[in-house]
Amino acid sequence: MVTPREVDVVFVLENVAGVRAAYGVSGSPGELELAVEVDHGPRHVAAAHYALLRVLRRDECRRVLFFETFLPPLLAARVRRLTISDEEREAARARVPTTTPALSEEAPSRSFRTTHAVSALIVGSDSELYAVGLTAFGVAARRVVEPGPLAAVPTALRETFDVILCTARAAFGPERFLYDLRARNALVASRVVIVAEKAEVERTLQELDAHGFFNSCLVRPIDPELLRDVVRTGCVVLPFAIPVPPARGSPRSSNAELRRVVVVDDDVPPRLLARSSEDDSLEIVTAASAWEALDAIASRPPALILCSSSLRAGTTLVYRLLWDAYPELKSRFLLIVPPGAVVPPAAGTRTAIERPLSVASIRAALSSLDRPRGETT
Repeated sequence: MVTPREVDVVFVLENVAGVRAAYGVSGSPGELELAVEVDHGPRHVAAAHYALLRVLRRDECRRVLFFETFLPPLLAARVRRLTISDEEREAARARVPTTTPALSEEAPSRSFRTTHAVSALIVGSDSELYAVGLTAFGVAARRVVEPGPLAAVPTALRETFDVILCTARAAFGPERFLYDLRARNALVASRVVIVAEKAEVERTLQELDAHGFFNSCLVRPIDPELLRDVVRTGCVVLPFAIPVPPARGSPRSSNAELRRVVVVDDDVPPRLLARSSEDDSLEIVTAASAWEALDAIASRPPALILCSSSLRAGTTLVYRLLWDAYPELKSRFLLIVPPGAVVPPAAGTRTAIERPLSVASIRAALSSLDRPRGETT
């Protein structure tokens, strides 16, 4: 049974690019209400968010989980896919606003409410894990400590825990807690949250990917609110920064003339960054991977994007990934090439910029893009 509120949600999301499906979530009153499946990329999340603001308040949007590819294991059993009939669609069309209302002030932080006291198993003698559990779930939470990973496996199987906290070394070290637990019960193993030191994160994620684990990984120091989200949804729900455009006619900020340049390269000269920091009208943001570049571009559209012509993400050239994600910015791209190199046949770029990069060459590139095509100096 689809409620009128859910009908309105499906209606506003139906024609949003990148939205695949909407789900209603049961068994979590006052907490997670909806799950929306989107294509990869923060732009799709932002588009869905703005559409939902036609029927939900901004604080209500905080009870929506945006996810890609698959639902978290602990959540999959509590959702139902939302579909509507032609009659329901017409009813929604008559009552749903055609535009997004003005955004209100920032909503207050979420509170964590459950219908039962949280039960947590802590693997290993780690005082921080115990303390963060107390802060995150309150004094009513049940906390069981098993100092040894081997002894923790039968305890995890014998009792029902909402969350199992263990360090990366306990999970993947010689006692192989996570491997042993998953071999005996995959559902219980899905409740394990791994806590890693910053230096261990890359190795931990590689280990998870290599063996098909979908466990969440938190980095010290642990954020209690993030841990609460993990227990509530079965995954780490990363906050998305949704940009809010200024109202028309609003005065420009004092740094309106600041030109932002994103340099996507794994070999940026330190001297370039040092010189650019002395320039009040130029902001240079560097990215060494496709992920960093997408984040840098999404945070604020740049005046210019300089991208290495050879940098790859796997077998795909990074500049082609960025063009697919932001086709409207192709006219602001320049490829970084070695001196005297033949420029790749890259449609949408006017020219290339040679190494080594300098503030002067970047300023010249900005001036070139500001001129109409065909105009020379």
